[in-house]
Amino acid sequence: MRRPLDLSVTPYPYPVDEPPIAIEPPAHHVEPPSDSRTRSEIMGYVECSIFGYENSPEDPTVEIRYTVDPCPGTHAEVYFPEKWYYPDVDGKTAFVRDLSQVRTDHLVNEAVILDVTDVDSLDLEKKYFEKYDKIVQPGDTVLVRTDHSNRYVESPERPTADLYGSSGGLAKDTADWLVKEKGVVGVGLDTRSFEAPSGKMNFPVHEVMHLNKCLIIEDLARLDKVGSDRVLVLIGLPLKGRYVTGGYARIIAVEESSNGLKLTDLSHRLHEFPDTNLTPDYLPQRIEPLDQKAHFQRWFQLHPYLVGQRGSNRAGQFGVNDTSGAHYISFTSHLGTHMSVGAAPNGYRDLNSVPLEKLVGYGSLIDIRNIGARQCITRETMKRAAGSVQRGDIVVLRTGHMDRYFGQEAFIDLSPYLAEDAVQWLIDREIKALVTDLAGIEQQSPLKGVPPTGNNYRLFSQNRIPITEGAISTWLIRKSRFLVASLPFNLLGLRSAPTQVFVVEEWD
Repeated sequence: MRRPLDLSVTPYPYPVDEPPIAIEPPAHHVEPPSDSRTRSEIMGYVECSIFGYENSPEDPTVEIRYTVDPCPGTHAEVYFPEKWYYPDVDGKTAFVRDLSQVRTDHLVNEAVILDVTDVDSLDLEKKYFEKYDKIVQPGDTVLVRTDHSNRYVESPERPTADLYGSSGGLAKDTADWLVKEKGVVGVGLDTRSFEAPSGKMNFPVHEVMHLNKCLIIEDLARLDKVGSDRVLVLIGLPLKGRYVTGGYARIIAVEESSNGLKLTDLSHRLHEFPDTNLTPDYLPQRIEPLDQKAHFQRWFQLHPYLVGQRGSNRAGQFGVNDTSGAHYISFTSHLGTHMSVGAAPNGYRDLNSVPLEKLVGYGSLIDIRNIGARQCITRETMKRAAGSVQRGDIVVLRTGHMDRYFGQEAFIDLSPYLAEDAVQWLIDREIKALVTDLAGIEQQSPLKGVPPTGNNYRLFSQNRIPITEGAISTWLIRKSRFLVASLPFNLLGLRSAPTQVFVVEEWD
């Protein structure tokens, strides 16, 4: 029996924590489509700016803004706009569901792949799936293969309406069958739209899915590369923020064999759009005060907007689904739980260059919860606690720090840190990657103007060992060996990004 654990921070709107979207989103900001800026281009927006901290040799931080609901690239959705609120006892409104509330066992789950590549119709009706009736089991995640995503190339090309208009989707009778009769908990398609053409105006399939708490995944990739009809699927939501009802998904199919794990990335990477200025050798465009580092590692903002009518500044007239839910998210590449590859010349160019086996693999626990704030973890301390570490492991280093201090202004200053000989010891063990609940792996005090030296980061970077910092809830881990996954936001050119971390234990 699998016991999946989520070890990732849930970002909240910061510095102000309040619902950013009312029942009807604020109409003061409208994005009007036009001939030179289509609706699909508005929905493909991704913009980056780069900053560094004063007197700090660290890798620069990237400030990212991108649009969600709907989102560019592979993404997940969980809400239905007309149903997503309920009145509380004070007569106010509260959110029914967002990405932070998706159950971990729905994100780490058995998935069955249903192949309908022989179907010509864009309306995927129930009759095309009847042959799979005995294959789909209650609690499954269903991945529908049409090969639509194979018809376009991953490149910084302008998004076009054709990618949406030529995309098929599920008919309502199929959604009813999957959710109400078969009891599945998630459905993914390798199409750009979840709705069949007959439902693109009133979204009946979205309503069925959302009201039955069934996760929607759109724009899957490479389903044709998966060798089995039934696989373990890991659905990473690196921006699973509070009040965020849809966002980028990093999805990996895992197949076990006598030769080890076969991993298939089912997600499209993202690109900046409309500009494509972000390259892996980026340098700061501005400098921020070092004492604001903790602020930027929590900075997370949502900006609602309406999609206008073509050629008009007025909001669209196609109902609430056309105008509600769309918003921009602003965050930094070091938000919450995040992965970094550094900038060593012989290291990985960006996160997109990291092999899948360093994102997902078997791992081991190093438990050093007896270490206190600001204390140094030495080589000898590491060795004494590392009894189960094997060559090629993804190591999870547990100190308890993030659970004790995250949210405080001094959570970075108070973090324990690694001595260089401890870093070298891990490198000598030939680990694949490091996941830790430290706020940083080097001694530093941003509030006092003391930056890290960068030596530990350079050592890991030049040895091509990705680091995930800021994990939480590591106290939930009960076993010394397990499957580990760190699934980052995959924007081409980024060297660090928010990530969702899973540990999967096996129990008899």
